[in-house]
Amino acid sequence: MTFFCKFFFCFKLITIVRQTQASGGTTILRKQQRPSISQLLTLLGIFVILPAPSPLTLVAPPAAFAQPRSYAPAYQQQMELNNQEDAQGYSDDTVSDNDDSGFIERPQTRAYANRPRATFADIDQLFANSLNRFGVPGASFSVSYRGKIIYAKGYGMADVGQGRPFTPETPFCIASCSKAIDAIAILHLVDQGKLSLDDRLYDILGRPNLRANADPAITQITVRQLLHHSGGWDRSVPYDPKMMNAMARGGTIPFEELLLNAMNFPLDYPPGTKAIYSNFQFTVVRVIIARASGLGYQRYIEEQILAPLGIVDMHLEEPKGHYLPNEARRYNIQGRELPGGRPPYPLTGPMGSWVCSTNDMVKLFMALDGSDGRQFFSPFAKQALVAPVPPPVPPRANGFHFGLGLDRVYQNQSGTGYMKNGGVPGVHAQVEHLPGDIDFCVYFNGAGHPDQGKKVIGFTCDTIREMLPQIVMGQN
Repeated sequence: MTFFCKFFFCFKLITIVRQTQASGGTTILRKQQRPSISQLLTLLGIFVILPAPSPLTLVAPPAAFAQPRSYAPAYQQQMELNNQEDAQGYSDDTVSDNDDSGFIERPQTRAYANRPRATFADIDQLFANSLNRFGVPGASFSVSYRGKIIYAKGYGMADVGQGRPFTPETPFCIASCSKAIDAIAILHLVDQGKLSLDDRLYDILGRPNLRANADPAITQITVRQLLHHSGGWDRSVPYDPKMMNAMARGGTIPFEELLLNAMNFPLDYPPGTKAIYSNFQFTVVRVIIARASGLGYQRYIEEQILAPLGIVDMHLEEPKGHYLPNEARRYNIQGRELPGGRPPYPLTGPMGSWVCSTNDMVKLFMALDGSDGRQFFSPFAKQALVAPVPPPVPPRANGFHFGLGLDRVYQNQSGTGYMKNGGVPGVHAQVEHLPGDIDFCVYFNGAGHPDQGKKVIGFTCDTIREMLPQIVMGQN
C-alpha cells in the first residue's frame, strides 16, 4: 500500500469519526472543519502495522527527533487523558492571550468637561483598589508622553517572601507581549534590507524537500501572514507541555524539526484567509529572525534592538523553575508562589518569554511609534505595523484588527491606538499606545480572583485608558 493510500485512509477515517461525533457517538478527536495536524498525528499510530513511509528530508540532519511510530501512541494516550480531564472540568489556570481582557470596549475620545479632572493620585488609588479587589500581591505602571516617561511607580510586593517591593524597574515576565518584540525585530530586519514581509517561509528555510502529498499551500506562507496569525496554523497544533513531553519521551526536539514535520501535514486553513491567534506561528517567526539576521534570535534582539535603545536589563526567561536575579515572583489565586521560567516544552531553539521592567517596555514602544525622536523605524515599517490584515480576512465587527505582533489596532477621532497583552499563570502584562503619543505598560504578578467577569488587567487598563488623556492634557 502506498503512503498516498494510507494518507487517504486517514482522511476518510477522520470523516467517519466526525460523522459519528455529530450523531452522538464518542471519539477522542475534536470537531473541526477539516483534518488538522493534531488529528493526523493521532492517527499515525495505525502506521505501526503498515510499512513506514520514507523519512523526511530536513534542512539539517535530524537530532533526537522521535519517529512517528514511537511518539504517535504516546500522543494518542495523552489526548485521551486530556479529554478525561476536560470531562471532569479540570483547568490549569492558564490565561488566554486572545481574550478581551485589557480591552473591553472600543476606545473613544471622551468629554471630560463635566467630570473632576483626574490626576496621577487617582491612578495610584486605582492600583491600590485593584490589588485589594483582585487579591494580587504587586503591580508596576509606567507611562510616557511625547517620548518621555512622565510617571512610573510600583505597588505592593514583587517578592512576598523576601518583602521586596515592586518598582517600575523590577523585571517581570511579559508572556505574549514578547510577540510585539518579535514584530519589532522583523520590522528592523525589513528596514535593513535583510527581509521582506512578503518573503515566503519555505524559501527562508532553504526550500526543504517535503513529502509528495504535502499541502501545496505550505510553500506560500509569508512573513506578514505569520505576524498576523494568518499563516494557516491554529491552536490545534500539538504544542502544549503535556503533549510535547509525551511525544519527546524524555528527550528533546529541535523546534525547526517540529516545524519541518508539521509542514508535511495539512494546514488548518489556507494561508491568508483567516486570522486565528497562534503561539506556534510566532515561534516560527523567531526561526525567521535567527536565519535572516545571521546572528541568532536572542543575540540579534539584544545587540541590534535593545542596546541601541539603552535597554540593558531585558533577557529571555530561565528554564522552568528558575527566576532571573531580582525578577518579580508569580503568584496563583491562593497567593502561593509559582515556579519561574519558561514552560517545560521539550524543545530546543528560540523559546520562552522576555523578562523586563515596565519602564523598558515603554521605551520600546516609544521607539516603535517614533515619539522619542529617534526615528528607529522607517515610515514604511510603522505603517505596516498597524495596517489591517489583507483581504479576504474581514475586519472585526468591533472595528479592531490584528497588527504585526499586536492584539488590537483601532482608529478613533484622535488617531491610531494599538496594544498587546500577555498572560500565563501568575502573570498579567499589557503594553499600549494611545492616540496622542501616549504609551503605557502595566504588570500584575498574581492570577487574581474573578470579579464581575473582568480580570485585573482589564479592569485596570480600561480605567487607565480613560484617565490618561485627561491627565496629560491637564499637565500640558
